[in-house]
Amino acid sequence: MKNELLFELCKLLLPEDPSLEAEVRNCLIEPKTSSTIIMNELGDWFRGVDITRSLPWYQLIYSLYQRDLMFELSARTVAEGMDYYTNQLLRELSGADPSTHSESTSSHNDAVQLIHSFLEITGEHLLAADFRLGEFRLDSGISTITLIPAHTATQCVSLAAESGYGEIILHPLSTENIKKVCLPLLQSFYTPNVETECLLDSIPDHRTISSSRTYSS
Repeated sequence: MKNELLFELCKLLLPEDPSLEAEVRNCLIEPKTSSTIIMNELGDWFRGVDITRSLPWYQLIYSLYQRDLMFELSARTVAEGMDYYTNQLLRELSGADPSTHSESTSSHNDAVQLIHSFLEITGEHLLAADFRLGEFRLDSGISTITLIPAHTATQCVSLAAESGYGEIILHPLSTENIKKVCLPLLQSFYTPNVETECLLDSIPDHRTISSSRTYSS
């Protein structure tokens, strides 16, 4: 693990709050105290995970949570559970062995796709305020979400990956994806009306913004 890269990530996430980096550094000095505090407050997030193996990463998440800047994306967690049990039921009804893979049933991930579409559209609108949605996926399977300054978002993703501690997923992935996949999916769930038509019109055409914005792949 490369701690210095994680410290640099702290600076980019909250450039005007040096105490974030200080808290992450301090957890290396007092690991037992830090891990106890984190698990006492966010134990549900890290259930079944030995946070001491990547304590600085979990300290970063906890410190952002303490500042009301990190939230559990419970809708994604619930959606994944819904899709898992739906697929399991479909396999059982079709007479397939639940332990085997089936293309016809494993593709039913409507809940996850719906949540992903909302994230993409929300992230697109946040770009107007110079922010990106940053999703932190935890080893426990839970997703958490925060805001990242748009001008350093791609660098934050790189630092997280290069540090060896974790992954940050930015939303939106691309405006073209919103146009071609996300909005049509939402419209398949809801009856088209004035509101959904206005939402579609509010997303800039990807051809008009490709010269001014760069999205990470």
